[in-house]
Amino acid sequence: MKKFIKTYLVTLFFTNLVFVLIAGIVRFQLNITYGFAAVEIGAVLTSLFVAAGIRILMLPKGNAVLNAVLGLLVILPGVVVLRPVFSIAVFRYSFVIFLVVAVAALGYAVAVVILGAKARKEAAILNRMLEEERSKIDHE
Repeated sequence: MKKFIKTYLVTLFFTNLVFVLIAGIVRFQLNITYGFAAVEIGAVLTSLFVAAGIRILMLPKGNAVLNAVLGLLVILPGVVVLRPVFSIAVFRYSFVIFLVVAVAALGYAVAVVILGAKARKEAAILNRMLEEERSKIDHE
């Protein structure tokens, strides 16, 4: 639970930055003002989904591919929260929501690749250590 809270706080920080930036851009470009409470509630909900997806992705137990798919499925409702928060001003056309989902999936894919490389590196180190131990036992 402690790791989830830490992950949640980090995602909440960055989500708040992004949401306030989007609200500011819409305010100055389209002269549409969003209530702070609505933007903040959207950021909190989105952060919950993103933090849960990250924690599922980083689970040490279970199938890595299944964890990656489940993590992505948990993150997708967070993207759907964007539409009610920023309404028609940002999502004037329906393809924008699909574009946001594609960007989220791309970011998630980058995270999966980075974690996969880290896992392969750790596996190589462990295999090398195992071979060293086997060679020590064989020489004795």
